[in-house]
Amino acid sequence: MLGPESSASPQAKLIHDWGWGFENRDLAHIAKYLHKDYRHTHYPRSLGLPEQTKEQWLEHFGGVLALMTGNEVRAALTTARTLFTAVKTHRRPFIPS
Repeated sequence: MLGPESSASPQAKLIHDWGWGFENRDLAHIAKYLHKDYRHTHYPRSLGLPEQTKEQWLEHFGGVLALMTGNEVRAALTTARTLFTAVKTHRRPFIPS
């Protein structure tokens, strides 16, 4: 599992700390990493959903977090963290037939 001890990178520490906020459902902790002018845009735009301010998004997302169990939050974070983990891949050489 990726943690602050596994990387000295400020970016990795930020992602870990931000993820901690999601895992513990701490909206104040999540909010401290969002810019004061944060805007959340929904895609695809053809849905016609309006853009949300930081406060609107946090209120909406707080409702989503309230519906999730701890295991669902943990599974989503584990998936996201794998994007930032260096993984050694084992590839077979390409042999044309």
